[in-house]
Amino acid sequence: MRHLYGLVLLNVVHLMLRGAPAGILFLVVLELLRPREAVDVARLAVLSALMAVVMVADLFVAVRAHVRGYISAYSLATAARLRLGDHLRRLSLGFFKKRDPGDISALLLQDMAKVESIFGHFFLDAMACLVLSAMMCAFSSPRTGA
Repeated sequence: MRHLYGLVLLNVVHLMLRGAPAGILFLVVLELLRPREAVDVARLAVLSALMAVVMVADLFVAVRAHVRGYISAYSLATAARLRLGDHLRRLSLGFFKKRDPGDISALLLQDMAKVESIFGHFFLDAMACLVLSAMMCAFSSPRTGA
């Protein structure tokens, strides 16, 4: 469970880096809306370079976050499959006579694939969104309305 904190933190950083180009683009648009003589081309170049750096950093963080997340999800599902298989091994043969073998294989294959999908795709993104939303609420000022 402790390794999930690092995964959630990586996903929070990934979400922040994914949203950063929108903020940088806003600054670019503000600069371009100035009168023609007041437009600072050097600032536009810096903002463009910053956007490129943020996008490359987001790529590396995203790859690391997703790979670690998938490995965690599949490790969790593997442990659950092994426990389930061990439990099935201990059952009497009468249990298998009463049950359809397709139900048992569906439980081992399809249901565990759903668990992998939930933990590999949805859970980490949901946790990162919750943490990022809580951080935004904590740092917003009621006086400014932000």
